Amino acid sequence: GFRSTDYGRALEDFEDLHMDALDRHTTVIILGDGRSNDTDPRMDLMRQIHDRSKSVIWLNPEPEPFWGTGDSEMHRYRTFCHVAKTCSTVQDLERVVDDVMKTYFRV
Repeated sequence: GFRSTDYGRALEDFEDLHMDALDRHTTVIILGDGRSNDTDPRMDLMRQIHDRSKSVIWLNPEPEPFWGTGDSEMHRYRTFCHVAKTCSTVQDLERVVDDVMKTYFRV
């Protein structure tokens, strides 16, 4: 806590603690701005998460025009996401959940 975001380190921690639990039934949800703060974003681990899971959903509080600006790695992370959406309000969350449910659970 109280330090700059380091998604590469967070992905390394995820690899150490949870990568073995991922399978083609797993949905991974990531909440965050995708800003690396000039650290290694570990795209190799994002690729592994993508390849091992059913889907990767990234909910980013920043507006999409900010993705890829400054230290944002969202355009690169997005490559390994099945869904990447702006989500900064309850209404955004409701919209994303509705869209995901319609896509993955068609009735």
